[in-house]
Amino acid sequence: MRIKIIVTLLTIILLLLSTTLSAVESKKINLVKRSLSNIIQSLEKILERENATWTAGFTSVSNIPLKELLGLSFLSDYAKFDSEGNTASNYSYTLSIQKELDWHNYNGKDYMSPVKRQNGGTCWAYAVVGTIEGRLNLEYGNPNLDKDLSETYIVNHCPYGGYNGGDPYRTLEWLKSNSVPEENGVFRTKIKNWGWVTHDSSFNNNNINYKVSAIKNALNEYGPLLAAMYVYSDFQHYTGGIYQHYESEPKTVNHAVVIVGYNDYQRYWVCKNSWGTGWGEHGYFRIKYGEVNIEDLVAWVKVQHDNILPPNPPHSASITILSPKGGETYLTNQNCEIKWVTDGISPLANVKIELYQGNKYVYTVTSLTRNDGGYSWNIPSTLADSSNYRIKVTVMNFKQTCNYSNSFIITSNPYPPPKPLIKIISPKERSIVRGIINISGTSIGNLPLKVYMINTQWNKIIYIHGKKWSIPLDTIKFNDGEYTIVAELAGSPVSTMTAKDMVNITIKNDNNVEININTNIKEGYLNVFGKALAQLNGNKTVFIGNKIVAVVDANVSIKQVNFYLDNKPQLTDYEQPYEYHLSRVLGRHSIKIEVLDENGDYTFKELRNVFIISTGL
Repeated sequence: MRIKIIVTLLTIILLLLSTTLSAVESKKINLVKRSLSNIIQSLEKILERENATWTAGFTSVSNIPLKELLGLSFLSDYAKFDSEGNTASNYSYTLSIQKELDWHNYNGKDYMSPVKRQNGGTCWAYAVVGTIEGRLNLEYGNPNLDKDLSETYIVNHCPYGGYNGGDPYRTLEWLKSNSVPEENGVFRTKIKNWGWVTHDSSFNNNNINYKVSAIKNALNEYGPLLAAMYVYSDFQHYTGGIYQHYESEPKTVNHAVVIVGYNDYQRYWVCKNSWGTGWGEHGYFRIKYGEVNIEDLVAWVKVQHDNILPPNPPHSASITILSPKGGETYLTNQNCEIKWVTDGISPLANVKIELYQGNKYVYTVTSLTRNDGGYSWNIPSTLADSSNYRIKVTVMNFKQTCNYSNSFIITSNPYPPPKPLIKIISPKERSIVRGIINISGTSIGNLPLKVYMINTQWNKIIYIHGKKWSIPLDTIKFNDGEYTIVAELAGSPVSTMTAKDMVNITIKNDNNVEININTNIKEGYLNVFGKALAQLNGNKTVFIGNKIVAVVDANVSIKQVNFYLDNKPQLTDYEQPYEYHLSRVLGRHSIKIEVLDENGDYTFKELRNVFIISTGL
């Protein structure tokens, strides 16, 4: 009985103590909240008085002691430490830069990895990893790569830091011989090289314009940069805007961050912090040029994969030219806006832009410019008038990825050129051809026509009777490759802009592809419903029937067969036998059958001057 009474009394005492302790803890929490609320209110009054460009409020780190959020510490001789790469004294960047840049939002793409929240005084490790992860995304040209490298591994293994602080710059040097792994993967990364952009250990805020210029140049050339700054307690409560501190200037730094962009119009940096997305502008902040020593110790990095592991799977790289689209007319001494997009190629890469006439190189527009998707070119007056100019854009990476625009016109004539007097209808622009082909087109009438291929001995002069013309070409006599066919009026007083046409083709005979096209129309015969009944004099061909049938024998797969009547597309068929049902037709016509194979190559069969009688039934 006594034992039960004692147990009951002890239980009551414990409950009373628990209630008392809970009340004490609750009171402490309320006191902290009231104190924090008072601090933020006081800060808001200061910002209002100073007409500040940033706002304060309760953030995810407002209630954490400031010393637990900072973690920058150096060895005693850190001011003398230098990298093996470039230093601020010899740093330069040769290309022109824009007034603003943000790798967190570059042409609508975020090349920075997700914001993380540091554990203890480990900002030094998070800033190093954030810089490397952003650089990896840029090198791959893939904003979604986002390798999640392990800050914990660096904190536990790097001799230059721990959970109470560390030296991010010596960590860069350490990572040249030690790789950092992913949190959950086998991918590992090392520092290939790094260097100072600015290195002012006196923190006297001198030469601020030089420092700003050097950092902007480095952001354009290397991507995100490792930086250090001094953090005051007001920075914990930053919720947005352009940060500026309104007390005395610091003489040291205590926090590491990543600079990812700049804005010259409002003179601020865009930076990535490691306090989680519940702080600042979703984990980022903007800060005025020249504030809290952020420009004094800034470094760039280049990365490499650890060669003890298999390389990452290869990624595709491509470039698409958006402008000129093709068909435009530009005047000499006028600006031409060249625009392109790339996929799988770093925005840090360099680009070369050239002008071609058909397949022939003419002129280098620029030998080196940024892969930023645009270049304004003033067309020189020395260029000859032509309707067959093309722009070639080459990305100067190890693959030499390139592409061409469609043809456009450059002329010194300020008036719109008239419609061409000569037009090549077949073969089509950039066709792949083999064997004997027919070059055909239209012209103004009874004038001599010269047809030839540039840089070859082949040329023909024919006299035109009517508006249409055709001439055979045996491509087997030429080496495989790219050629330009030209048709122009021989000896015509008409300007070459209107009396000339070109088409670019690729001859491809040496690939053992065999395609034979047979039809139910036998040339030189009277053909009645698919049967050749009688041979006709004068190589005339007559077809009586309601459908044209093509049977294709080939050692490659056939994608489709296109039927043309007088060079006008009529029907596309996808299954053998390929058939074109005629409507009511009476008269002399040309028939062309075009076969597209699995390689993307075209083979033609053309029947000319066929007298067709079809009821369309």
